[in-house]
Amino acid sequence: GNLKEKLIHLIERDKISEFVTMKWRLSDQNLIHEYQSNQIFILPSLAEGQPVVVFEAFLAKMPVIATDVGDNKYFVKNGENGFLLSAWNAVAIKEAIEKVLDMTTSNYEKMWECGYDIIKEYSRDNVVKKIYEKYTFLLHKK
Repeated sequence: GNLKEKLIHLIERDKISEFVTMKWRLSDQNLIHEYQSNQIFILPSLAEGQPVVVFEAFLAKMPVIATDVGDNKYFVKNGENGFLLSAWNAVAIKEAIEKVLDMTTSNYEKMWECGYDIIKEYSRDNVVKKIYEKYTFLLHKK
């Protein structure tokens, strides 16, 4: 968005271009490939509603490191399927990344499995069924 030029400038200024790749918008097939070629998803956002990317990362079997903004707190559970951090805390993000890097394979797999289980619970069919049940309840309540 409107931060693109500023981000590029910061990457160049700090001489970290070898560590950062900006993907911007990807086609569906390239997006799936991108998720599958990584091991963890990091969303250091300052403002969100309920970002779809968290669910996409869980679907791709990745733990999530995210900031506690919007509805992230309802889905990202510390130590279970990722790490939920306060916004504006780069040190906490660094420490969470280090925790993931230091994890045993078994603990890492348990973490992504927990996130993947959330996706199964929130399948389109399950969500539609729950909404239908709520509407039916409300209609009968009157």
